[in-house]
Amino acid sequence: MLAAGRPYAPSTVFIIITAYATLDSAIQALRYWAFDYLFKPSSVHEILQVVENGLASRQQRIPPMIR
Repeated sequence: MLAAGRPYAPSTVFIIITAYATLDSAIQALRYWAFDYLFKPSSVHEILQVVENGLASRQQRIPPMIR
């Protein structure tokens, strides 16, 4: 899904949360520029921190005239 969505939404921050984490799937996600890869169970605090970091990262990548 990430490979299909990335070309249509290059500035979107993708965070993968999975119950079936494998090294291969983590490498694949990062290869397609997932911002982070979390596995269940993840705490609400951890998820919120990753989302905040992802949004901050996105703001740094978007030129000021587009924001």
